[in-house]
Amino acid sequence: MNGKLDSEAHDLIAAILRRGGVEAFEISAVSGGVQGYVIDRPMTGGDALAPLLASLGLRTAERNGKISILGDPEATCELSGAAMALPDDGQAIRTDRRLDARAATARVRFIDGARDYQTGSVLVRQSGDGGAIDLDLPAVCGPELAKAAAERALNDDAAVRARVTVGPLEALALEPGDKVTVEGLVGEWCVTGVETAEQAAVTLEPTRGVTGDVDDTVPTPTLGGVVVGAPFFRMIDLPPLPGAEEDGRPLAVVAADPWGFMQVRAGPSPEAMTVRADVEHPASVATLLARLSPGTLHRWDHANALMVRIEGVAPHSQTDTAILAGGNAAVVETAAGWELIQFRRAEFVGNDVWRLSELLRGQQGTEAAMRAGAPAGAAMVFLGDEGQRASAPRAERGLPIIWRAGLAGLSGGPGVAEVEWASVGAHDRPFSPAHLRVRRASDGGRGLNWIARARIGGDNWDVDDPVAPPNFRIRIIHDGVVVRTGDVDGCQANYSAAEMFADFPDGVPTGVIVEIAQWGEGYGWGQAAVGTL
Repeated sequence: MNGKLDSEAHDLIAAILRRGGVEAFEISAVSGGVQGYVIDRPMTGGDALAPLLASLGLRTAERNGKISILGDPEATCELSGAAMALPDDGQAIRTDRRLDARAATARVRFIDGARDYQTGSVLVRQSGDGGAIDLDLPAVCGPELAKAAAERALNDDAAVRARVTVGPLEALALEPGDKVTVEGLVGEWCVTGVETAEQAAVTLEPTRGVTGDVDDTVPTPTLGGVVVGAPFFRMIDLPPLPGAEEDGRPLAVVAADPWGFMQVRAGPSPEAMTVRADVEHPASVATLLARLSPGTLHRWDHANALMVRIEGVAPHSQTDTAILAGGNAAVVETAAGWELIQFRRAEFVGNDVWRLSELLRGQQGTEAAMRAGAPAGAAMVFLGDEGQRASAPRAERGLPIIWRAGLAGLSGGPGVAEVEWASVGAHDRPFSPAHLRVRRASDGGRGLNWIARARIGGDNWDVDDPVAPPNFRIRIIHDGVVVRTGDVDGCQANYSAAEMFADFPDGVPTGVIVEIAQWGEGYGWGQAAVGTL
């Protein structure tokens, strides 16, 4: 009963009762039905049935030792004044009315079978000074049935309850669920209880009087009969992003046209996959039409521009302030990872082609990817509200995991994209130090100093210094060979003349470089700053 059941409401109610262990029951004539019904957690049979019965206008009662599911009966009997008994206080009819204000609105959420099983909602208003009634109907149905359920909820909220003392014969003749008219009361009433003690009485509620249209629609997926191939799919390890610095989960990028609700699954094998993300909206992606060359860091790159063909939301130009606040961010796939880029100007060329210029390159510690450049045909992903983070436990870092993306409910096949991907925890990777300077010391050696960069909260000048100074690794490299390495605490070090002579007895050749990298707990050595010795 998971949303694709198309049967009579009678059969559905009977199935739920039997699943709850109830065998002694009777169900009166029931009109209408639903296309499916969801029971998503352990619950009692009464709790499982309550929303369904309320939507169909049914009541429960106990008759002859059985649970009875009752609609509004067609036959009506009359309780005349002669059939009533006069109690000691002299009033055969007592009515109870709620003192608080009646609800003004009722909102019902349901599973819309005509909209690819997405959540639908209807809102019904009436005169009143009270609040709102919110109901969740776990049924696959149309809006007409949900509207009828909302109207019944409003009627029940405002209903008057009555208690009528009757004679013993009338009490024996009536059963819960019977419909009666009462002399002295307006309208038709439903018997909800019968008392046969010392003073016989019946309790009554007004009949609901709401008849919804029969829900005979058939669930229609959004994609209809269109054959859909595998979506575009990438998993991306991201550095801390402005506005979401604490979120270290990877980004699941899924795009397709036509679009349907997608799920991302992952596991060590196809048999051990679990859902890692629900993707409701497609990502905006692009393809580079020309090579993107390396550029400058920490300043506007006016020499390079991105020529891309975009699928998704069109970009737009933004002001300097908006860019520095994190706007117009995108990542470009390179051989050295994903480069985080921001662009200030977006120009439409034609045929879905855009020119993105006035760039900020290698943002948030992605300068190594910037130096690698990106060839024509590389993928580009725009970062925005449509980005969906995926669950990736720290224990999976460095392990090749199978990741799949496809329409919800599909675990494999031609409509599912698959990649083998291992998270490296780029969110925890320390940034390269800034302002690395190499100066000649008095003894002929070299003095080194630099400034550590904060991954998170670096724009705040009032933060306290860390209790423990950061640890840095220093490497001296010539022709790709590491000739010396060492660690220091703090942001300065000395490469003495004696150490230089031991490493280069014939003098320091050209092309010797020094690399400084910061240690990060939970990651290791981060990106390195590079200087010439």
